[in-house]
Amino acid sequence: MFVIIGIALGSFIIDNATWLAEAIYEFLRLYSVYALQRTIDWLMYWPGGLKLNNELAAFLGDLFLWVIDHWLACIETLRPVLPHVIWFIGFSSFAGASMPIALFSDLLSILTLHIYSFYLASARIFNWQYTILLSLFQLFRGKKHNVLRKRIDSCDYDLDQLLLGTILFTLLFFLLPTVIVFYLTFACARMAIISLKAALDTLLACLNHFPLFALMLRIKDSQRLPGGICFELRDAQLITSAPNNLRVPPTSHIYLKSVPLTFRAMFHQYFQLGHRIRKHYMSPRVLLGLATGKFVPPIHRKNLYSLQYSMLPAKRAGVMEMWHALTAEGPKKLSAYDIKVNGKRLNGTRRQYWH
Repeated sequence: MFVIIGIALGSFIIDNATWLAEAIYEFLRLYSVYALQRTIDWLMYWPGGLKLNNELAAFLGDLFLWVIDHWLACIETLRPVLPHVIWFIGFSSFAGASMPIALFSDLLSILTLHIYSFYLASARIFNWQYTILLSLFQLFRGKKHNVLRKRIDSCDYDLDQLLLGTILFTLLFFLLPTVIVFYLTFACARMAIISLKAALDTLLACLNHFPLFALMLRIKDSQRLPGGICFELRDAQLITSAPNNLRVPPTSHIYLKSVPLTFRAMFHQYFQLGHRIRKHYMSPRVLLGLATGKFVPPIHRKNLYSLQYSMLPAKRAGVMEMWHALTAEGPKKLSAYDIKVNGKRLNGTRRQYWH
């Protein structure tokens, strides 16, 4: 079925490759270039009435705009090749409907590479500034962070150290809002791209492991897809074939009945898949990483497919490990002469005669 869907999807993509390439190009140019340029221009001049550091905002804005201009030039260069790429993606659909979805996900990562680089650069700057501010705050308290023992210890600082720390803390603290504004902008853009990729990966997992046969069997004949059993107690009946003088007590009959598998149980793995996605992106670790400028990776595809391949081992053996296991010598077979009982070797075939 999914091959048929892939063939239909591939035929549509191949027939409209030029139109799709132009639509993708216009969408990328509008939202990943022009909209980003307008946002950066807005951030450079007091966004929302928030007074930023003009020099730092102008430096960061000009740097990002310069990269965007070069990225637009690269997209313009690749524009004639894009219809051929779309045609190749459509041709790959004949292998199944999941193939173009995976290729579109990879194409999205390539075409939004500049946003990813902006997010990494702004997150690294914000994280460095946040770490330095925490260290300088400990300096004001007469403390320091012990890296070896991972704790806060007391420390005596000289006057020149306190003075230099005060100057650096004041400078970085007043520059922090400017860095935060740029970091939040690119972090939101990065989260939007990650959400789109997570949706494509989820659709890919659903297509690869959709319970089509079980669903059709459940609709056609639910009794052929058992999900459990239940016992029904039937009414007591008198045995009429007994003699008149002998009265047989009533007998209870228990009827064993098959319970069909419910639709929720059939799609139970997909509910767990949604729970894993929400747990990954809405977890305190991810929120803390966003608040401190740490890198927030997308959900690993192993977490998406581990539920569908739950019978596979958690740790797969490598090629060399399998080779050593196959070529290793087996256990040595013991002969009758090598068997020992209580530390004494038995004589397997020889007999001892006692006189």
